[in-house]
Amino acid sequence: MRTHKKILKDYDDIARSVAVERRERIIEIEGCNPDDVPLERWSGSSIRGWHRRWRKSGKAFQALVPLDDQKGQSGFRLDPEVETIIAERVREDWLVRNGPPLSHVICFIQRSIEQKNETRRLPLNTPDCMTIRRWVKANISEFDQVYYRKGKAAAEQDFRHVKMAPQARRPLEAVMNR
Repeated sequence: MRTHKKILKDYDDIARSVAVERRERIIEIEGCNPDDVPLERWSGSSIRGWHRRWRKSGKAFQALVPLDDQKGQSGFRLDPEVETIIAERVREDWLVRNGPPLSHVICFIQRSIEQKNETRRLPLNTPDCMTIRRWVKANISEFDQVYYRKGKAAAEQDFRHVKMAPQARRPLEAVMNR
């Protein structure tokens, strides 16, 4: 079994020299004050990875272009109309006293969207159950869930603030004052 050092000295030296070169170019191109341009820092393992990608691509510099456009989008990518349907059905069917479990409401939501698709030219995408569960988790607080499904008393019981304990300056002071 071979083992390699995570950061090789040669790659650290390359990272330092590339950072100095990039800093000098930025100062030259933008005409900045050298004190205003920080020295970029990369680890030796990053440089080694870039070098490996460059070598595997046949030494094409395009292999070093960041692929940020291929990263996933954060948040929900639901159609606003689908999101409205989810919000209405959750509010009307699930956020009620003794309402059905969320799994039943998810079936209601999916059925509502399918019925709406029957009359549309461009059908809406039907979200799966995990998408709806994530939407509920992101948009409805735990307090609201307990408040609407179990009542005000249960919500206050579960989420009330605990009072601060009496403060003592000397040992057994709190016990002796009672």
